[in-house]
Amino acid sequence: MSGQATPSPSRQRVFGPFAFDEASGELQKHGIRVRLQGQPLQILAALTRQPGLVVTRDEFRQQLWNGSTFVDFEHGLNAAMNRLRQVLGDSADQPRYIETLPGRGYRFIAAIQDPDAKPVLVMPSAPESPVPEVSPPPFPLLPAVRPAGRRSWLPWMIAAGVAIGLSGAYLAAVRPLANSGAATLRFSISPPEGFALEAGSSRQTFALSPDGARLAFSAMNASGIFQMFVRDLDALDSRPLRDSLGSYHVFWAPDGRSLFLTLGGSLRRYSLQGDSYQVVCDTPALMLTAALMGPNLLISARSANFIVPASGGTPTAMKELYPWPQVLPDGKHVLYTGFDPPSRHHRARVVELGKPETTKDLLETDSRAMYAPSATKPGSGYLVYVRAGNLLAHPFDPRS
Repeated sequence: MSGQATPSPSRQRVFGPFAFDEASGELQKHGIRVRLQGQPLQILAALTRQPGLVVTRDEFRQQLWNGSTFVDFEHGLNAAMNRLRQVLGDSADQPRYIETLPGRGYRFIAAIQDPDAKPVLVMPSAPESPVPEVSPPPFPLLPAVRPAGRRSWLPWMIAAGVAIGLSGAYLAAVRPLANSGAATLRFSISPPEGFALEAGSSRQTFALSPDGARLAFSAMNASGIFQMFVRDLDALDSRPLRDSLGSYHVFWAPDGRSLFLTLGGSLRRYSLQGDSYQVVCDTPALMLTAALMGPNLLISARSANFIVPASGGTPTAMKELYPWPQVLPDGKHVLYTGFDPPSRHHRARVVELGKPETTKDLLETDSRAMYAPSATKPGSGYLVYVRAGNLLAHPFDPRS
């Protein structure tokens, strides 16, 4: 046995926004519990027990895959490590927490903080030495107090808050630049009373209107049924969309005057000016989202794309597959995000619809990539995506 002392398993290991308690098997991010279990949880425990030191693949095999075949172990370790990195928002090629040493193993490279450490105030040695001013933190460093019944809602409230933060930045950009001296306003959108927000995964749970003025989102009632709500960002409350109980996916029409929802196996278009809706078509199996392209809708499902007239009709399957499509301003090109098996990463690509030979790779991403037009440079904009746990905006000219 090594003579080097190791941290007590019952003590919290704090790194970045995370706090990990090996004894309880609980991982928290910003004080909110993160779902992690099984082998990814055991890998995190092994790595954080000895930060900075290499844990070899053979050690993982003896500890976690004892008795398994070599092939099962290799596949299992790679899959568990990928899952752990997804939870931490980490990346193998730009690691912040877990470094890969090819052919050897893995090393935890983030600094682990002492949660019990007390702040030390250093006083000047002489009266004439001025004490530098320390700016207060942007948020009060106080533990969050939250009702027990809503604990599982908080990650999705935060997700909605991120969307609102992005929309606020957009609205600020389109107004004339002026320094008013006012404090930055930050706010979040909570679900209506009796409802909870829920993660999207393969469904689109919220969508910002094209002008950045409204947010449409689904929320779940106590019976587990979703309903669609619309929140004007200059209003205090969200309002339910009539006849939307049971809705699933949501996306906006380009003019921002109507919403498309999937509900009860059909794709419907709702007008914000009245209470009416139009049934466009039956939804394909495992639908992801759709985009309006001229008189037609381009529907994205997990294994196929479909074209259907926006006025209604029967979806027609396409030969090409364009997951999570977004129509660019010229109305001809489509931005989409697909998985690249050789690199085992997702890539944002652009193609002129109907001409697969025009496909271009744009960038590597860990999420769906979306185009956001610039408010200061007409005709250009940004590709917004997540990479290695960071939200990025990459300059992009759709004309070229």
